[in-house]
Amino acid sequence: MKKKDKLSYYLSQCFYWAAALAISGYVVVYLQEYRFTYTEIGLVMSVANILACLIQPLMASYLSKPGTPQVKMVLYVYFSASIAILLLLAVMPLGVFARAVAYTLLYMLNLVILPLFNAITIHLINSGYRNIDFGISRGYGSFTFSLSSIILGKLVANFGVISILIFSIGSYFLTYLALVNAHIPDENKVATKEAVITTKLNIRKYITFVDHHKRYFLIITAVLFTFTYYYAIGQYALNIGEMLGGDRQSLGGALAINAFVEVPALLSFNKIAKRIDIKKILILSSIFFCMKGAVYLIGTNVTYFYMAQLFQAISFALYLPAVTIFATSIMAKKDNLIAQSLLTTAFTIGGVIGSYLGGRFIDLFSVRQMIIYMTPIALIGTVLIAISTIEFKKGATKR
Repeated sequence: MKKKDKLSYYLSQCFYWAAALAISGYVVVYLQEYRFTYTEIGLVMSVANILACLIQPLMASYLSKPGTPQVKMVLYVYFSASIAILLLLAVMPLGVFARAVAYTLLYMLNLVILPLFNAITIHLINSGYRNIDFGISRGYGSFTFSLSSIILGKLVANFGVISILIFSIGSYFLTYLALVNAHIPDENKVATKEAVITTKLNIRKYITFVDHHKRYFLIITAVLFTFTYYYAIGQYALNIGEMLGGDRQSLGGALAINAFVEVPALLSFNKIAKRIDIKKILILSSIFFCMKGAVYLIGTNVTYFYMAQLFQAISFALYLPAVTIFATSIMAKKDNLIAQSLLTTAFTIGGVIGSYLGGRFIDLFSVRQMIIYMTPIALIGTVLIAISTIEFKKGATKR
């Protein structure tokens, strides 16, 4: 791949993550401005996750058929639709329901864009373009996410939530320009994992798989509990920061630390996995998910809010690749597709439940009580992952 195309493609990833930061990282800030309750904010995020979960495999299956548009063309449609919704939110005096629907669609589009970007990256790597690296691509995205967090935090503090919409429009437009200038060889051959899963799996196969891999289903349950906690704590970080004496600008700083510290962990994961057993990495990273909530609870000022973000490097940044690799290592090759599909399902359902419960608990009780109620869920996830990984052997998951 030519240097110009490589640079343009990496830039498109960077600008996408800037837009993702604004839309998903500042969802609570934006909707709170329009007097949404936290339960309503949780519903917006939950419904968006459900819609994305339904649309991704359908779109992937459609794209896998001969004669359908190239992935880049679908991305252009998604960018255009997102910009149109952002303009609608910026200029129209919408009611609560209309604004909720618009932001749900915007949030959903942001979620369905990422798998298509990943599909292009994997296609380039599989096609032999060694100058394209998935880890570096993700690292650039995290760095941009971190930098954008600081910039947008200051913009929101000075100009209000309209800056979230303007920042998103600019980021999506730059993503479009960068992707237009990136020539993707053999674009018509880009396929997505979701397409393979959609065409090869059915409900009966899932049921048979779970029946024969009961201990793996325990791992899936552990992931579900862990990500329920992760989304509840993560999506309402603004409220946690305010509880510890911070403000909207503090959220930008926290998100920046989050993204910045996970880059070294992501890039060095393979080296870490060679030195430490993958099961130990899973258990340790699960424990550090819980530690983040503990720091919030003992915190007395905003410094603790920032300190807690450091755990991102040894929780999420290690847990995500570890659980994916572990699932592959213990499964027979024929079962890998279903195993990975169930993992994706657990991530999504965790996002749905965590987003809703986090908001509901804040409305009913308080931010502190929400953390107190959600932390045991993370502890259950840690215990389950510890129990389920004991005595696992490659390809032998029937227990």
